[in-house]
Amino acid sequence: MDLKKKAQLHIYLPTTIHLPEFEDVTIHALVDIGAEASLLQQVFIPKQFWLPLDTKTSLTDFMGRQVPVTHKVANIAVSIPNIHNNLTTYKFNFALLPLDFNTDCLIGLDNLRHFFSFQHSLLYF
Repeated sequence: MDLKKKAQLHIYLPTTIHLPEFEDVTIHALVDIGAEASLLQQVFIPKQFWLPLDTKTSLTDFMGRQVPVTHKVANIAVSIPNIHNNLTTYKFNFALLPLDFNTDCLIGLDNLRHFFSFQHSLLYF
């Protein structure tokens, strides 16, 4: 039986994206959970959730380039079906997209301009 668990994600804002006053954004997270499935999660993030980073951080975009980031969103809870209740590492692909973005376009993920991939450990609770 699959149980929906809440996973805490840390989402980062690349310096290459200029949002006026850090406006509301929607993050589409393509979650690769191995043999189980790949899940597409949509997360709405209000502008007040963006927090500045004290240290310089970088992520790798889909072309393998290091992209510096200056702000992050912490403690965004996303439901992920999983039967495990332990610490597991999944791969997350994040795309920063406009709120009115047509999710049908996500089939061509290679065409996304701002697309990041990294390993993230999830502690279920």
